Amino acid sequence: MIPYIAMIVILFVYIASSTIFESSQKYQTENIKARIEGFRNWHNELGGSSYDLGEIEFTTIGVISKVPSSINVTLFRPYPWEAKNVMSLINSLESLFLFIFTIFVLIKVGFINFFRIISKNSFVLGGLIFSLFFAFVIGFSSYNFGALSRFKIPLMPIYLFVLYFAYLSKKNKENLRFD
Repeated sequence: MIPYIAMIVILFVYIASSTIFESSQKYQTENIKARIEGFRNWHNELGGSSYDLGEIEFTTIGVISKVPSSINVTLFRPYPWEAKNVMSLINSLESLFLFIFTIFVLIKVGFINFFRIISKNSFVLGGLIFSLFFAFVIGFSSYNFGALSRFKIPLMPIYLFVLYFAYLSKKNKENLRFD
């Protein structure tokens, strides 16, 4: 029964989303492209605490090519040398801590082992997928460090939990081996 129900749900979601995207002007590709370009140009004109992802082609490959830089912007920027005021400096220290903690966990656990640990727990895997997808979306669309720091609040506890879970899983596994 589960595969049949899954196929029905997938078909329903596809038809519903196609209908919504076709009927609503707000969600059509050209309008989304224009809105993102508008955000980008507006923040670049203002200067201040804006960032740029470079030239974006609004094709599937073009958007996918910006996934790593969007995630990097959301999680690890502004860098300390990009701080122009006190709040930017605080945000840059937070991002620096997150970068150091991410590298620390990946070194302690191991890059491949990290994904093995995460994939064994569907809740944690879902948290990682949510965090990275959400990081991509807000990094790709905000173009301002001030807005970015507010938008990334929902993903930070989940991302930190995923890192901490992997670290503790590795640590507990090592302790079990030596006891």
